[in-house]
Amino acid sequence: MNKEQAIEKLEQQIEKINDLKTKERFSPEFKKWHRDTQVAIENIFGENTRHIDDFKDIDFTIITVSSNTPEQKYRQAYIKGLENSRFILRSLIDEVMDYWDDEEHNGNVAAPLDKIKLLCDRFHLVARRIR
Repeated sequence: MNKEQAIEKLEQQIEKINDLKTKERFSPEFKKWHRDTQVAIENIFGENTRHIDDFKDIDFTIITVSSNTPEQKYRQAYIKGLENSRFILRSLIDEVMDYWDDEEHNGNVAAPLDKIKLLCDRFHLVARRIR
């Protein structure tokens, strides 16, 4: 994916946030947007990166609840989560603009390294079987 495509995809996800604010918490539209955003981030930056962790760390609900918690508190947490998503996605766009070359970028560079690490971590198991 090149720089322009990455920015365009992230901007598309940001544009959907205002519409999501008018939807019920955890509506089908929200669930689709949330999944689509995760997939976009992983395709742009790679799996198991800080980028996807930052997005997954966003809370869309309140942490502590009781039977007396008003619905408005849940709604406020949902809206706050959407706004935090906007800021994270904007930061990801800034990163692409500032640090990517204009040419093709491979966000999955870490994936082959992860496979090599897995092989090295399990080498002793293979060595034992060979004996």
